[in-house]
Amino acid sequence: MIEHLKMRVAIVTPVFNDWASLAHLIAALEAAEMPGPVAFSLFVVDDGSSERAVVDYPMDTLCRIREIEFITLVCNLGHQRAIAVGSVETYSRGGFDAILVMDSDGEDRPTDTPGMLAEAARNPGHIVCAQRQRRPGLVVFRLWYACYKFVFRLLTGRQIDFGNFCLIPRERLETLVSSSSIWNNLAATLTRSRLPLTRRPTDRGHRYAGKSKMSLVSLVMHGLSAMAVYSDIVMVRLMLATVLRSAVTLMASLRSWA
Repeated sequence: MIEHLKMRVAIVTPVFNDWASLAHLIAALEAAEMPGPVAFSLFVVDDGSSERAVVDYPMDTLCRIREIEFITLVCNLGHQRAIAVGSVETYSRGGFDAILVMDSDGEDRPTDTPGMLAEAARNPGHIVCAQRQRRPGLVVFRLWYACYKFVFRLLTGRQIDFGNFCLIPRERLETLVSSSSIWNNLAATLTRSRLPLTRRPTDRGHRYAGKSKMSLVSLVMHGLSAMAVYSDIVMVRLMLATVLRSAVTLMASLRSWA
């Protein structure tokens, strides 16, 4: 499809007081070589920023990006809910072949977009998820992130090896926006859905500007929101673990009395 027809892709990206990075993202999207004729519509979800939205980029020079629209939230809802709002709004507009969810800070690299589009062409109807191969950053943060993935797999029986950076075909978007769990965590919603997923190896990029707002508290909250998607499974596993522990304790007590 992308070899003969112009593909229309809506890009959903949340921004919170990081307008300098947004300008870099626009420039990178314009410069990236695509595998065919592609037109982008950029939907910027302003997640209750306290700074005025300013895009320091010559808008009259845009070529591949056909339109930029701001979706302004009256308060800060957080990264995942901002993505959910943008996805629902984009779906309601229609006229797009797919939506691309990505961060605006450079950690989701626009240079990976052509490969994801090509992957989507090879796997029609599949959601293409960027699977991280390298995650630059502080060693302590990487260790905490590894702990989060271990605990998630222990409590849910599933593995998350990708984040929010994904390409969703139009025909799959209705299922996702109809799921209440998308307001908790997009990646966990994708892993729990029965929708076909294709993983494409990518490296995490470097930030365009400023410092990451992800802290230990933010990471813990992120993990809890992902586990909330599997709340029923987590509760059953915890209950069984509690019953098993109680049974072992009871047997040990009986043996000590004998």
